[in-house]
Amino acid sequence: MIAGTLWLIVLNTAIFLLGVYVWKRTWVKRFGIKIPDYPDTMFSLTSILQAMKNVIWDLDSEYWIRNTGLDGYIYLLFQRYLLKLLFLYTLIAVLASIPINFTNSSEDNFFTRTTLPKDMSVYTSWFQVAITYIFSLGVLLTMWMLRKRVGDLIEEQTLMRSRENEHEWLMLRTVQVRGLDISDRSGEALTSHFNRFLEGRGGKVIEAVLIPDFQKLLHLEIERENAKLMKNLHDGDFPRPPSSLAPRAAFNKEHYLLRLEEIEKDIQDATMTPYWNSGHAMVVFNSLVSLEKVLYHYRQSFRRTISLVCANLAEKWMQYRRNRAFSTTFERFEDDKMASHRNIVVTRGFHPYDFIWQNVGGTRGFYFFRRLGLLMLSILILLFLSTPAALLAALRSAVGGVDASWVNDLPEPLGNILQAYLPSMLIVMLNQLLLFLIDISAYMERHYSHTEVQSSILNKAVIYLTLNMLIIPGFTIAATKSFINILSDKEFLLADILGELHVGDFGAFLVNVLLQKATFSSIFYLLRGTEIGMNIFSVWLAYHVREDLNSHDKWRRHESQVFQYGYFYALNLACFGIVMTFCSTVPLVIPAGFWFFVLKHHVDAHNLLVVHGREIESEGSLARSACNYAVWFVIFYEISMIGFFSINSMRIQAFMVFLLMLGTVLFTVNNSGSFFDLSSNDVEFYGTAGEFSEKSSHLWRKMYEHPLAISHI
Repeated sequence: MIAGTLWLIVLNTAIFLLGVYVWKRTWVKRFGIKIPDYPDTMFSLTSILQAMKNVIWDLDSEYWIRNTGLDGYIYLLFQRYLLKLLFLYTLIAVLASIPINFTNSSEDNFFTRTTLPKDMSVYTSWFQVAITYIFSLGVLLTMWMLRKRVGDLIEEQTLMRSRENEHEWLMLRTVQVRGLDISDRSGEALTSHFNRFLEGRGGKVIEAVLIPDFQKLLHLEIERENAKLMKNLHDGDFPRPPSSLAPRAAFNKEHYLLRLEEIEKDIQDATMTPYWNSGHAMVVFNSLVSLEKVLYHYRQSFRRTISLVCANLAEKWMQYRRNRAFSTTFERFEDDKMASHRNIVVTRGFHPYDFIWQNVGGTRGFYFFRRLGLLMLSILILLFLSTPAALLAALRSAVGGVDASWVNDLPEPLGNILQAYLPSMLIVMLNQLLLFLIDISAYMERHYSHTEVQSSILNKAVIYLTLNMLIIPGFTIAATKSFINILSDKEFLLADILGELHVGDFGAFLVNVLLQKATFSSIFYLLRGTEIGMNIFSVWLAYHVREDLNSHDKWRRHESQVFQYGYFYALNLACFGIVMTFCSTVPLVIPAGFWFFVLKHHVDAHNLLVVHGREIESEGSLARSACNYAVWFVIFYEISMIGFFSINSMRIQAFMVFLLMLGTVLFTVNNSGSFFDLSSNDVEFYGTAGEFSEKSSHLWRKMYEHPLAISHI
């Protein structure tokens, strides 16, 4: 197996180097690479690689946080910790193979094997228990160290910003309110409502900003800027994209001049048309104690959710019956003091960088039925179209059979290499199709922040990738049944299902999946394939659109134009899950996983630094979810080992791993919360404040005012 694996490593390395060459010809030679704090744009591949090596290998926190934001640095830190862990595991696997192979009488080689033998000796079984302890505790220690490092970083950044800027302190005590009654037209009724609730509790509202529903205006504004860019690009040297891929209007400057006139007219009409309350408001309180009380009282419980659904239905019915628009865009009337606000929901406020202003709207600020329908669709896809082989069978039935027998007629060793390479490559490609649907569903859910969008993608993608890259191949690579049918065939017995993971002979497949995921994913995102596809397959146009986007305000970015933290975290976790689950069965997955993280770490660092920069502010929530998922993969690995030992009547060994699993569960319970608890430091600086400078209140209000509001502009 080592010889075959070496061939696969050589083949994937050659493909990646070819991708680097294409990247050099496509991006470096034509536009150059501008690295922050380096004075000149670089056109030499050697100088670019040297500069990137310096900034990536050092991974200086101040440099990366300044240029990519806290989330960008934490993401790279997550990869770096797993890189170090897998390097250590590779050394352990190599060193452990020496005594095992010397003492093993069979011809089965530890490092190259793909199954755990059912008739293993007592010595070998206890060695497997020791390996399970070492690998599991290594991950737990790594996650604990990572959480501590990230927690210290967030605390340092939070306290520093709060002490230097008073309005940053206010932002930390800000909530987002949804479900506002449309009769509250300025936020004063909402302020009075919260002040009555906090009366006698020592709290009060400092400021409140009501967010108008300017969704249509925002879309028109963004479309106008895009049309201006295209018109200006036509004034210069505009290379023609492939005519079969580009719309006819892409070649026509007059089209954009006409479109600009239409947009200006639409903006004028939208400005004079009565608008609806978006149902959203931002409110800041005088202390964290007040904030926590409001968050708890107005949380979205089941009862409140049902009440909101009923209110939404009533609202839509009234909109259907008669027009209830109450104000023109630039008018402000006195509040209706009868606004009840009985159905509001309060959540922690987002950082202004994180807002997706185009989605701030809906019925009273909610998208219940849209999200419910998309959730049901996602569940159906995961259950009944979850295996790549099942998807392939559906495609075959739709387009006819696919004959792959020609591979057997190829000369050696090409035939063997393709037989090992094509099945995993097919699964990698089919995965991308359904992952694209996952992205689309997350965008259609209309989340209010980039963090919420990326969290939705992370949760969906990590489940789907785990099913398709880990669990399903562990049962049978050739399964043409859906996931629910596979479970029913096993009678839903968890021990029997997971115990079978370590007796299947598919080690080469797993190693190949890791190598191919590393190669093709790294090449695709290094070449910025998504941006090229979104810009009529024109590299030149993709470059100028990104340059224009980075020069504008952050609120103009669409969800698909930011760095896809959710998908990349999920991909890292799925590959780590493969390594963790099969580290005992297929030791070669450890160096393959290490190679995956090496490529992804460098490519993602390049894209964060050169292409995207600072785009979102999640305060570490995405990294917290990733750390929790990593520990769950450890529990999954431990359960699979318990199942294997139980199937083979090794009860003492199974009990020892069970004790380890209990410890892992306790670790998860105690280390699954937020990285940093602001309330523990609240007393140290402005524990409760009643008055603020006019400048601080003005800056806070400006941060959260709608970007199209007159005072904001």
